[in-house]
Amino acid sequence: MIVLATESPYKIEQFQSLGIPFQTYAANIDESKVQSLSDLSVAEKAKLLANQKALKAKEKYPQATIIAGDQIAALENQVLTKPGNFQNNLEQLLMLQGKEHQLYTANCILKPNGEYLEALEIAKMQMHELSKDDIAKYLEMDKPFDCAGGYKYESTAGNQLFSKVEVGDPTSIQGLCLNFLKEQLT
Repeated sequence: MIVLATESPYKIEQFQSLGIPFQTYAANIDESKVQSLSDLSVAEKAKLLANQKALKAKEKYPQATIIAGDQIAALENQVLTKPGNFQNNLEQLLMLQGKEHQLYTANCILKPNGEYLEALEIAKMQMHELSKDDIAKYLEMDKPFDCAGGYKYESTAGNQLFSKVEVGDPTSIQGLCLNFLKEQLT
């Protein structure tokens, strides 16, 4: 049995594209505690959050293969939280416009025998210079208030926010490193 330790509709939809049977478990943890740790890099924070979610799911499903992940957007090593509402999202995207930020996607697989595998993708995301009105129109369209970085790159409108993107596995931008997961699970 495979358990995807998330309730994110984006990650669930993304994992479904692999055609592998699975079930989900909402491995809710307090992400703010990890995000506030000053002695960890952003990459380490993303990996630790994915690990904590996997371990929480493993408590409920000890004989399952657990897949967990986390994403953190950062501008100059400053962690950007999920905006939560229109105004916070507008302010965050205004701060990002015209600048490059990083999107850290950490995924892990915890197998029943205790084997632990992980992947980390760091996407360099360069946003266009946009007007406040253009950003507001985008927010009305996609409503990405629950997304790392405050955008849905996988949507047509979302990917048009960016002038340049550098990443090894482009699927990681949506939340799961599908190339890694497919290689490990099939």
